Amino acid sequence: MNNAFTPPAFTGYFDEKKFIDAIMCFAKMRNSLNTLSHNLMYQLPRAAGPWTSPSDYHFTAYCLEVILRRHYAPFKPSLQTLKFTIPPSEIAELIFQAHQLPAEPIVKVCSYNRFLDAGRIIGRDENGKDSSLIKIVVDNNNWVQTAYPVSAPISNL
Repeated sequence: MNNAFTPPAFTGYFDEKKFIDAIMCFAKMRNSLNTLSHNLMYQLPRAAGPWTSPSDYHFTAYCLEVILRRHYAPFKPSLQTLKFTIPPSEIAELIFQAHQLPAEPIVKVCSYNRFLDAGRIIGRDENGKDSSLIKIVVDNNNWVQTAYPVSAPISNL
């Protein structure tokens, strides 16, 4: 399926009312999707109780989808590097645990790394070997961008 968007040809006529209506409709859909995304995170099982995110640490269902699509072994079994082999709820738990860890800046980028040793095998690193270390990348506002298993705390992966 091609997800490319081709804007309609400009006809020289601009209908401001239709434009404003479309923007308002989009805003309502965005709010509904944000609420759905927020509520979706509460469905992940957690031994420590309900999911609560510190106000200065942002981990969303959108981000979890990106992590699963790129770094969850069952989704792309042919590519076996930088892949989690643990369930999504455990990935999320590790990402939340890493909030307390110091973040180190990534050179020339407005992002930061956190590294957490899970103490058990969580996936495969960049060399395809078993790894217990997770790298979490956050932006300068502490929004989780991605996470994946690594062999060592290396900033440029």
